[in-house]
Amino acid sequence: MIYLMRHGQDDESYIGGWSDVELIPEGIEDVKDSALWIKDNLYINRIYCSDVRRAVQTAEIVGGILNLPYVCNSYLREQDKGDLNGVLR
Repeated sequence: MIYLMRHGQDDESYIGGWSDVELIPEGIEDVKDSALWIKDNLYINRIYCSDVRRAVQTAEIVGGILNLPYVCNSYLREQDKGDLNGVLR
């Protein structure tokens, strides 16, 4: 079974894509809550994420709670928005 999880909430005043923004405090708390639910309800044996900061932070939190390592891969990045990556809206 493959489960997909979106990264936690980031600063939405920036354009996403390959931008390297961090999770905001609410996003961190949401990821922790989701990871605790996953721990109690699903069997997960591997975590993969893209290499953008918000995805890595999410994988670190989930991996820490599930006691699993994670693997980052640039092929898992979302759409490249070119010069707009990380620009203020």
